[in-house]
Amino acid sequence: MVALVRAALRADSSTSEFAGRLRIAVRGSTVILRGEVDDLTDSDNASAVASYVAGVEEVIDKLRVRGL
Repeated sequence: MVALVRAALRADSSTSEFAGRLRIAVRGSTVILRGEVDDLTDSDNASAVASYVAGVEEVIDKLRVRGL
């Protein structure tokens, strides 16, 4: 599932710029996102894109926003 989430993040125009910097972990049907993004919109977009991947039931956003 990590590969599917990463592919979705790279394919989406709202997350492709920073997708390679994110760390993705999976526990069952839960995806955990870690890393640093530029703003809250990037964080929200990453969570949304990950949640649309087949089999994902929950996304835990542990992303850090620069400057916050």
